[in-house]
Amino acid sequence: MELFKSTFDKLGLQEKELKAYPNSLFGLEDALIQALGYIPLHTTFGKGTRSRTLSIDYIVIDVSSAYNALIDIELSRAQALEEFRPQPGGETEEVQVGGTEDKTTNIGANLKGELKELLIQFLKDNSDLFAWKAADMPGIDLGLKCHKLAVYPGSRLVQQKRKKLGLEILQAVEEQVHALLEARFMREIKYPLWLANAVLVKKPNGKWRMCTDYTNLNKAYPKDPYPLPNIDTLVDASSGYKYLSFMDAYSGYNQIPMY
Repeated sequence: MELFKSTFDKLGLQEKELKAYPNSLFGLEDALIQALGYIPLHTTFGKGTRSRTLSIDYIVIDVSSAYNALIDIELSRAQALEEFRPQPGGETEEVQVGGTEDKTTNIGANLKGELKELLIQFLKDNSDLFAWKAADMPGIDLGLKCHKLAVYPGSRLVQQKRKKLGLEILQAVEEQVHALLEARFMREIKYPLWLANAVLVKKPNGKWRMCTDYTNLNKAYPKDPYPLPNIDTLVDASSGYKYLSFMDAYSGYNQIPMY
């Protein structure tokens, strides 16, 4: 993990505590950055019972930036997303935004006065944009967006052997498959050319996230030349704003037809 010199100084640390760092770093546009050294510090991720304290080696660099630290710890993507994702500061408050009591969302409890009222009214005025379940999403018109699996010609078709699932996981799979079938995001086929197992990851809230093991299919598929934006681009884009929304998208990729 990189730590900027300005932050290093604000923490009251001394340069004599730094250990030599032999390698070089590269910033935006492949600019060479010389590290001042590194220092191990105990760092806590998360809050309350979900917190975890680790000893992290911080590489100190003397450059200017719109943000104070850039995380590049080699954690698994699922672990990083589920365990160390940012959390709203302070307590949250549940508010009803739809026509029934079960259609709610959470906002910061520390919001006061006019700002709070404007936010609640804004959410209610746009309640038709919320998806309370998969079937609420209308889908995307084929003329706007459609994804095609451009598998390499001559690729070997792979049908993975079925993996046995525990009762709890099996029930979660059945519930999520039923929801996707009901929303017409997927359909049953009798003679699959490719067959992949479902992989479930338990989220911090105790629910299951269902994924698919596309390892074999990915090997037979051209690499995407248009990847998602890098984290530094996303952080730079959010700098300078006073408020950050933690509202989560409802699996929007499910609305893009694929053939």
